[in-house]
Amino acid sequence: MKCSRFLSLVFLAAWTSGVVATEPAVIERTVRVQLRDGVRLSTDLYLPAAEGRFPTLLMRTPYNKNRVQDRARRLTAFAYAVVIQDCRGRNESEGEFYAYIHEGPDGFDTQEWVGTQPWSDGKIGTFGGSYVGGVQWLAAPYGSRYVKAMAPRATFSNFYHNLYLGGALRVGLIGSWCAGMTAPTPEARAKIDLNQSYLHQPLYKMDETFGWRIPMLRDWVAHTSYDDYWRQLDVEDKFPELDLPAYHIVGYYDFFLPETIKSYKMMARLAKTEHARRNQKMILGPWDHGTIGKRQVGEIDFGPQAMLDWDLELKRWFDRQLKGQDNGVEREPPIRYFVMGLNDWRECYRWPPQATRSVNYYLNGNAKGPTDDGGLSLTPSTSDAVDTFLSDPATPIPSKGGRGVAPSVVGDWGPWDQRGIEALPNVLVYTSPPLAHDLEVVGPVTATLFLATDARDTDLAIKLVDVFPDGYALNVATGILRGRYRNSLEAPELLTPGKLLKWHVNLTHVSNRFKAGHRIRLDVTGSNFPLYDRNPNTGGGIDDVGTFVATQKLYHSAAYPSHVTLPVSTAYSSEVE
Repeated sequence: MKCSRFLSLVFLAAWTSGVVATEPAVIERTVRVQLRDGVRLSTDLYLPAAEGRFPTLLMRTPYNKNRVQDRARRLTAFAYAVVIQDCRGRNESEGEFYAYIHEGPDGFDTQEWVGTQPWSDGKIGTFGGSYVGGVQWLAAPYGSRYVKAMAPRATFSNFYHNLYLGGALRVGLIGSWCAGMTAPTPEARAKIDLNQSYLHQPLYKMDETFGWRIPMLRDWVAHTSYDDYWRQLDVEDKFPELDLPAYHIVGYYDFFLPETIKSYKMMARLAKTEHARRNQKMILGPWDHGTIGKRQVGEIDFGPQAMLDWDLELKRWFDRQLKGQDNGVEREPPIRYFVMGLNDWRECYRWPPQATRSVNYYLNGNAKGPTDDGGLSLTPSTSDAVDTFLSDPATPIPSKGGRGVAPSVVGDWGPWDQRGIEALPNVLVYTSPPLAHDLEVVGPVTATLFLATDARDTDLAIKLVDVFPDGYALNVATGILRGRYRNSLEAPELLTPGKLLKWHVNLTHVSNRFKAGHRIRLDVTGSNFPLYDRNPNTGGGIDDVGTFVATQKLYHSAAYPSHVTLPVSTAYSSEVE
């Protein structure tokens, strides 16, 4: 355990409103906050050296509070007390770590402690991203009277939807995360071959390849449906009870994208008071989970406009919510979103923006065959074409970019050229003619496909791609649907082999300008691994260790009009082609 840094003065080279701080600005010390069950959490205090009581910014993290010292000092220079705490069972805090389960009551107990301290003016703002954002939502329903506003960055309000999309598991995310968070030593973590771990059967016992048991990992993988286990980590039904302004931020290549947008929309509509409903703000940028505020993401440089100083955003937000400064925050449009391709920002009052309409682009041609002329057009195909592909769990289609955290097989995430993936067997590619005019797509994207399979269960993995004049194929949205969950995430239904079914695949959200001369493309396959786990295609339960090579038949005709639905901006698109 680290000894207390009792009242050590730190000279801070920070700035606020363009003024450089030249005086000792921060008093630091470490204390232990005792929770209701006696567990003590190690907590760092960063206090302005001036006399008085201050509004407090609170972060609770499992990632070692010592890693955010510089940021805490910078925020303290904005005349806030800053509290950074190690979560239960992590780093210098007592207790046993099981992700998220204790964060609601632990967060509330900490908030109640902070609000009564002699250096606190009784107003708390919570901040932080990813896990650190999730702890904010989980504590919110406990209703601490001291918490006045939140700033949850790239996070969830329903943990199931963080780990699963369309019933498919983000195995590359949770496998590596759990291994890193629970490894007894760094050397033990370095020895793991994650590529093999993600192929292990049964998958929920992948920790057998690690060399130590991880109960939370087994629970997350075993509970494939949305059930009572997940309800304890879902606060969405508590939104009508929350009187909390919240500032949401996320990137288009972040796996938290759909959850962040849903949290914003639900709070703006359902929060307890008019004040809370009117004080929801959201920023949507071109980033992935690790590049928020940066211009270079994956292979793409989105330009200087993509850069964002989130700490200054926090200052302005909390200056209004905690200090009552009339700085114009409430008079601005609540949503600011980045348009990829245009590489600039727009503002709006709802999501998707009001001036959008749904436009269907229909699959046609033969995506894999003698002519290989799969196309997209505004009218359904007049032929009775059927495209066939295989889904083999032994050779899943590898991930290349997309919404995730460093898939281990390829190591690339965010925006990347898809041509190498599109050239693989069993990937169907449908491409529009070159656009005569710019087409701006902003909002949720869905694909409606008519598919028959000889398997009891299988997946459809979809990508929306922006094809440049030189052939560069930029992934802009990704989705997946597991067959047994096509109607419900709570009550799975196996497929009937050979039966033609309509599949609705959620590609979540995007904002991209397809420029004149570019083409719109839809890639269709049976896997996207290890961004998502591979489907064994057997229809078996979690203990099944078999696999089945599925033959998929994708129909696109007047009778079966498979298509992708794009939310086209009528305000910023010349015409729909």
